Amino acid sequence: MLILFIYSSGCKEGKNNSQASGNENKDVVVQDSLKQKREQTTQDEDYKNVLIEDPENAKDGEHFQYYKSGNLKAKGSYRNGKRDGHWTVFYESGLLWSEADYKDGKKSGKATVYYPGGQKRYEGTYESDKRVGVWRFYDKDGHLIKEENQ
Repeated sequence: MLILFIYSSGCKEGKNNSQASGNENKDVVVQDSLKQKREQTTQDEDYKNVLIEDPENAKDGEHFQYYKSGNLKAKGSYRNGKRDGHWTVFYESGLLWSEADYKDGKKSGKATVYYPGGQKRYEGTYESDKRVGVWRFYDKDGHLIKEENQ
């Protein structure tokens, strides 16, 4: 199996992960331009959502991933089985979670991550999956709390 899609939301305050998620598996429907099939996501101890994908079914073209509720979870494009172009990920509520640009399967360009309430959490730039330049971090009220030069 190949781990193809990983992103992190951070832990919820006041609850450990087993309390927050119940350590339960959640089915989602993954749809691309060629077919629709069921996949399974799990939440690990770091509260990361992981999509496991069979490498035999590499994708090309637009890709949409949905929560079990039917709400859009992620959208973007693949080229030669690798992420390429702009990717957007949403919380189940429909609010924006993150957006980043990819080239040949690696983050390349601006990336922004948001709190569940819609406020910017952090932003910066990637080159070949490595952080470069100035990264800005914000509190839940939108105030700049830290800048780091990579």
